Amino acid sequence: MLKDSPVSSPATALQLAVPLADFCAHYKISKSDEEKLALLEYKPGNNAVMTLGIEDWKEVKFTMLGWKGFLTAHKKFIHDVKTGAWTET
Repeated sequence: MLKDSPVSSPATALQLAVPLADFCAHYKISKSDEEKLALLEYKPGNNAVMTLGIEDWKEVKFTMLGWKGFLTAHKKFIHDVKTGAWTET
């Protein structure tokens, strides 16, 4: 059955309660972008960021490249948690 699967779901990433500063340091996200993520109330692992529109992230002054870089880090974090590769920094 799937419930016994060793592969973690994206929800597992939220259960880790990784501080934003640790996430940003690990994935080399700038302090400036970290502050923008805090304004968005981002919690590492929260997939709601995948549904944000351009108006949402532009409101906190993300550039297109900054936002794309963050989304890459977010996806990597989810992948790292699912595969057991995430280690706290």
